[in-house]
Amino acid sequence: MREKYENGLIVKSANSLYQKYYRSDAAKSRRTATTWWDDAGLTSSATTQLKKLMGGPSFDTPKPVKLIQRMLQLITNDDKQAKILDFFSGSATTAEAVMKMNSMDGGNRQFIMVQLKEYIPQKNDAYLAGYRTICEIGEERIRRAGEKIKAEIEAENSQLTLNGTPKKVPDIGFRVLRVDDSNYEDRRKNVGTYSQDNLDFDVDITKSNRSDLDLLFEALPKFQLQYDAKIDTLSGGEFDGHTVYNVNDGQLLACFEPDIPESLIRALAAFRPRPSYVLVSERSLPDSAACTNFVEIFKQSADSVSGGTQIRII
Repeated sequence: MREKYENGLIVKSANSLYQKYYRSDAAKSRRTATTWWDDAGLTSSATTQLKKLMGGPSFDTPKPVKLIQRMLQLITNDDKQAKILDFFSGSATTAEAVMKMNSMDGGNRQFIMVQLKEYIPQKNDAYLAGYRTICEIGEERIRRAGEKIKAEIEAENSQLTLNGTPKKVPDIGFRVLRVDDSNYEDRRKNVGTYSQDNLDFDVDITKSNRSDLDLLFEALPKFQLQYDAKIDTLSGGEFDGHTVYNVNDGQLLACFEPDIPESLIRALAAFRPRPSYVLVSERSLPDSAACTNFVEIFKQSADSVSGGTQIRII
């Protein structure tokens, strides 16, 4: 007590003594947010706020954004690169809270929202507004919340004085993935049941309702690439109008077009920085001669430059 008094941390008021407690000391001990929850928002107010954001009723029991922000402050205050997983996403309140937290302290926290494809009853207001699943509500909520945060920061920056420091707009982008079966038909047969017709039929086993991006995302884990990898679509100039996907600035190049010409193969082999992997589909190379030519072009390219490229045909 005497040490605290001599350091100016004890204050006398009437008949009581109080101890000063500084925010800097709280930050060192991570006690920067109270665990008192009464001021963390109510479901009723959260419903009103969500209705205003979405332009109408969409979700009956959203969690208060302030409540999730309080949790983030308690758990990720000192970890601005944290990844936050919500296995019961609902209307994606957690995603909005993460973006708001990042806008407050310049963090780069990421969110992963998981939600079953739960269908909305036809009499529900959200259904009448055009939503068919809870997932769709969450996606639209993230878009609107992100744009709102961006607009608020830009408006705040526009009011800065000459020497003011502009506030950083957080990353408000997100990617939507679904759990599904493989993009490829299972046509495994016993050796005795095969004929030449079967072999021709089974050259391309890609399901007809799958897009190029479906094929790419199924392949990413095979190359130990994460689902949030940067993906650019290249088509002009050196690729002469053909669609090539560039993952992580050249780490992986992929093309799923049928019957790709030799000029495109040479353009892929000449790409710099040299890709670690090049991925094409079975339909891209229609016969064994095309496959052999594909490999040889990359071998010739590797002879002139240090390092090699792994080739994968799916």
